[in-house]
Amino acid sequence: MQGNEKLLRRAIRNLLQNAAHHGRPPITISVAEHGDLAAVTVRDHGNGLKPDDMSHIFEPFFRPQGRSESDGGWGLGLSLVAEIARLHGGRAYAAQPDGSGACFVIEIRMIASGRQV
Repeated sequence: MQGNEKLLRRAIRNLLQNAAHHGRPPITISVAEHGDLAAVTVRDHGNGLKPDDMSHIFEPFFRPQGRSESDGGWGLGLSLVAEIARLHGGRAYAAQPDGSGACFVIEIRMIASGRQV
């Protein structure tokens, strides 16, 4: 896989910070290979996401209902994660895990795309 190490570290750090701030322990991170994709998954065991929020969670400045600036953050961390994944030929998405919590995934193509990031 080729990519910008600094940006990829930022994306993973944002997911971990988001889980630590909005979720509850245990927080787990895993890396898996799915065909030509590398998938980094961060999961927490907090209250999770409402289904209506899942389609908006990666939009800039989006905050779920009931969360304000005083709760911390500007609503940019997850949008940055999505943009970094896109720049690397991949995507970011949220999944509803079994049980409680939230699960965020970054998928990045492992085959070099010939693009410079």
